[in-house]
Amino acid sequence: HRLDMDTSGVVLFAKHSAAARAIARQFEGKQVRKRYLALVVGVPPEARFEVEAPIARHPEHETAMEVAPHGKPSLTVFRVLAAERSLALQQQGEASELA
Repeated sequence: HRLDMDTSGVVLFAKHSAAARAIARQFEGKQVRKRYLALVVGVPPEARFEVEAPIARHPEHETAMEVAPHGKPSLTVFRVLAAERSLALQQQGEASELA
């Protein structure tokens, strides 16, 4: 199962069909939590911050999303795990996990 388009990292494989069905149900039921790590240029001024903006499909790139006034509400939480000079290691995830 591809966790997200254009990301590197984890690929999930089931060893048998019953496990594949159970995993599919978890993804369909939004029971799977995804967390991302990113090495970014620049250090945010706060160790934890939120970005709240509506997102929708990009009109020209069907696999891309964009901030759009007509989009669905979205909250993304970031936490800086480490920083040195002009680089920061950030984790992105759900608010409850990054409190």
